[in-house]
Amino acid sequence: VVLTDTTSGFYNYSINDFCTDTVCTEFMDNIRPCISYSVLVEAELMNGTKISYPPLDFVMKEEKPSRPRRPTIEESTATSLKVSWLPPDVGEFCVDRYSVCARSSATENEECAEVQDLQTEFQGLSPCVEYEISINAVSASGEPGELNVFSGVTDFKTPGKPRHLSPKASGTSSVTFSWSPPEDNHHCIRGSTASCREAASDSSNKFTKIDTELDRDTDSMEKGTYMEVTSLKECTNYLCSVWIPAEGDNKWVKSDELEISTSIVGLPMPLEAPRHVQTNEQRNSIQLFWMNPKEAARCIDGYYISWIASKGSSSLESEFVEKGKLTYKLTGLEACTLYDIRISAYTENWGKIINGTAMDVQVETLQDVPGPVQDLAQEESSPGSINMCWNVPLQNKNCVESYRIEVKLNEALSFTYYQDSTGVDHECSSVNVPDCPATYVVCVSPENIEGKSGENSCAEAKMEDCLTME
Repeated sequence: VVLTDTTSGFYNYSINDFCTDTVCTEFMDNIRPCISYSVLVEAELMNGTKISYPPLDFVMKEEKPSRPRRPTIEESTATSLKVSWLPPDVGEFCVDRYSVCARSSATENEECAEVQDLQTEFQGLSPCVEYEISINAVSASGEPGELNVFSGVTDFKTPGKPRHLSPKASGTSSVTFSWSPPEDNHHCIRGSTASCREAASDSSNKFTKIDTELDRDTDSMEKGTYMEVTSLKECTNYLCSVWIPAEGDNKWVKSDELEISTSIVGLPMPLEAPRHVQTNEQRNSIQLFWMNPKEAARCIDGYYISWIASKGSSSLESEFVEKGKLTYKLTGLEACTLYDIRISAYTENWGKIINGTAMDVQVETLQDVPGPVQDLAQEESSPGSINMCWNVPLQNKNCVESYRIEVKLNEALSFTYYQDSTGVDHECSSVNVPDCPATYVVCVSPENIEGKSGENSCAEAKMEDCLTME
């Protein structure tokens, strides 16, 4: 009896069995799972004649594969990892394919592939990220084997510029500011340096502080980190920046510079106007942003903000903003309204508040849909015409650009026209109508400059005496 391994060619067996029965049985041990065998039986008669029977082909049953062996990172770049491995010790010939996955907790991304070779390459990965790589063999029936898990790290790539530098605190000899890591290759940040130079001179002297290595957790990277620079001069404006290591010896990536000042209390120095005032307008609010004065910012103890609508009878409102804050949100405003806003810095000179030069800006809130008109009613009319009057909407009245007026007698007779707003609280409109006594329905809806209409208000208008209309 000869067993020929038709899968690998390695595991062949043969036996000689003396059997004179009609049916002969022989057990063979150590036959490998999942290997295809061809069985050839040859009978030898007593007279030496040999008789060969037709071959019988069969496949051994499956067994669960063990772990793939010796996983290795063959090659790595900043954006790829090439992985290789050896077949499992158990169930090697039962393996139909390998399932390979690379996952990183830093990016929360997982890349998977199914291959029949003993290697694969993951591309499009993030630089400087450690990936957990899992490999398991899968049999032809789809049963997965045992996992083999190891790790690999992509190569270094120079990060982008640090961003979002923002002042947080100032002392008489130190400044503190925050910054956010760059969007590009932020996992490759290996530390950081802060530097400050005097804004009023070209001095190259830098006061630096080396930051500890950053936490590469995703949440921490989004929130950024704080930097404190010490041993500075009091009452001085500085331009500060953040430096992070780049690829190569003594090479760095520098952020844009942030202007920030050290401070002192009680210095009698006039304050300049705030600079670079910017606004973010909404329907009922305005967010203000500004920068410290260029030269006298060191003595600022806070800001005084006042605002009032350019037109109308609204009262002046004001608020103090504490030191270190360079933004403030005006709330409870009217939509479609132009506001006069004044921002000035102040300092406490031995207990007395002294205001600096003011920066004045005019800002208009965004458009909104007006509310319905109020008290729509017919007033004294002349023959052949209807005179309708109403009060402006209570809600978003400054957004009214025009009025849409619809006059309707029945399904066959109706018409619409528009009338511009006059800007007064009580509006009226007169329209000619046909010549017979009748009751009309008049509807008025306010519209803003974008053509968006508010809710309709309707009222009846009766005509007792009418002129004949050709």
